[in-house]
Amino acid sequence: MKRILITSTEVLMLHFLVPHVKNLLKNGYEVEVACSEVLGRFGELKEVLGKFVKIHKVDLKRSPTRIQNLRGLKELKRIIKEGHYDLVWTNEPVMGVMTRLAAKHLRKKGMHVLYMTHGFHFYKGGDWYNWLLFYPIERLLSRVTDTLVTINQEDYALARRKMHATRIKYIHGIGLDTEYFENRKVDVAVMRGSLGISEDCMVLLSVGELQRRKNHEVILRAMSKMDYSKIHYIICGEGKLHKYLSELSEKLGIAEHVHFLGYRRDISELCKCADIFVHPSRREGLGIAALEGMASGLPIVASKINGILDYTIDGETGYNCSPVDSDGFCKALNTLIADKSLRERMGKCAGEHTKAYDIGIAKKEVLQIIEESVGK
Repeated sequence: MKRILITSTEVLMLHFLVPHVKNLLKNGYEVEVACSEVLGRFGELKEVLGKFVKIHKVDLKRSPTRIQNLRGLKELKRIIKEGHYDLVWTNEPVMGVMTRLAAKHLRKKGMHVLYMTHGFHFYKGGDWYNWLLFYPIERLLSRVTDTLVTINQEDYALARRKMHATRIKYIHGIGLDTEYFENRKVDVAVMRGSLGISEDCMVLLSVGELQRRKNHEVILRAMSKMDYSKIHYIICGEGKLHKYLSELSEKLGIAEHVHFLGYRRDISELCKCADIFVHPSRREGLGIAALEGMASGLPIVASKINGILDYTIDGETGYNCSPVDSDGFCKALNTLIADKSLRERMGKCAGEHTKAYDIGIAKKEVLQIIEESVGK
């Protein structure tokens, strides 16, 4: 039986990798996971996966410059040395760096190292300091990577040109249950009532951490330029910009129409009581939240950037705008708000475009890559 170690943050494991862990177990692999804790959800991870696999806790921080990460590197070296794994699958920038450094000597003895990037930090039009910091590191570590897996076409093309991994693969994201989001039922009146929103209002929905990359500010500024008397903007997520965004909505005079809901477990229900999904990210490896909204039948107004362009078509699934263009977002939103039939037509098209990203397809793609790497 082939042994696999999967490394990531506990959040990524909970949100995206659990179905893959279970699928690998189902297909005869022995799996262990090693996770850092970044959002205090390690206990939840144990509840979800503890009865199926052995879980190692690793002391790593999201920031690549934290000195504590050296302790995490030492822990990973011990785990990998003692585990006698046939394959190590690692994810995310810091965990990906530390895992590959920890595994490089055993790789020489036949252990296969697979790195899945969920979106390079450097990308076309991206900040120069991300290119300066992350690009050299990723290029150097690609030399100790057997298989590099990308989840968007821009990263795949760049990896094929610039990276040195033995194999470079593309998959359709890490997967979501499109049927679940498509068929979810909810009492819209009750759901909206719980939020203080009447049925005759237009609801915009965003899901993402309150941080610069998710760029909620551009929608707040766009909304302030609209007739927002019958418009409500729901934002699901936590983060360090909560106070800033809340104060900005007050300053713009739209605070009563902006709802900061924090972390939510009922995104599928919220999607069903919204009218338009908004995804204004400055950078996105793919964007599962946006795909969830589209799978729910919502038209999408999103940024015209890397991963998002893989599954959105401007003028068909919704509209794509520059992430810094509040006027562009304002115009796109006004166009959809004014035309119910357009929203329905684009929402249907958006739903169809998510089918290629279904969890069933993603599990097959990941399994095939692992089978090609170490056999069954």
